Amino acid sequence: MNTKLNVSNSNITNFYVSIVLNITQGFGNFVLNKILQTCIPKLIEEKLKKHGKVINFSYRWDTGILTHDLYLNYTIEINTYKLIKSLQNKWVAKLLKYTYCDKSIVANNFIKSMKTEFQNELKGNGLVVIMKEINIKY
Repeated sequence: MNTKLNVSNSNITNFYVSIVLNITQGFGNFVLNKILQTCIPKLIEEKLKKHGKVINFSYRWDTGILTHDLYLNYTIEINTYKLIKSLQNKWVAKLLKYTYCDKSIVANNFIKSMKTEFQNELKGNGLVVIMKEINIKY
C-alpha cells in the first residue's frame, strides 16, 4: 500500500479576518449593498493569485443611536509558503517558514492591503464611512 503525505497542505493556514466599519445612521444598507456589489472575496482571491481563497463570508450589524457598526467576517485559506515564494523567492519563503514568521508577515501585509483597498473603494463611491479596525487571527 502506497501512502504519500501531501506536504503542501502543511503550509495552508486559515486566516480569520474581521473588518469593522462605522456608518452614519440611515446609510447602512446602502453601504452594505455597495460592499456586496464590489464582491470583495473575488478581489481578495485575485490579490492572493492562486495561493489562497475565501472559504466563508458573513456580516452582522451593531446598531446605535447615531451610527451603525458593520462587521465583515472572512475566512481565508492561504498557502503562506507558495504566496511568499511567488512574491519574493524560494529562499525567503523557506527562511520565513522555518522561523515561523510566515503567518505573521502575511497577516501584516494583508492588513495593510485591505485598509488601502477598502478606503479606496469607499472613497471612490463617495461614501463617508470610517474604518474602525481590522483584525486577523490564524
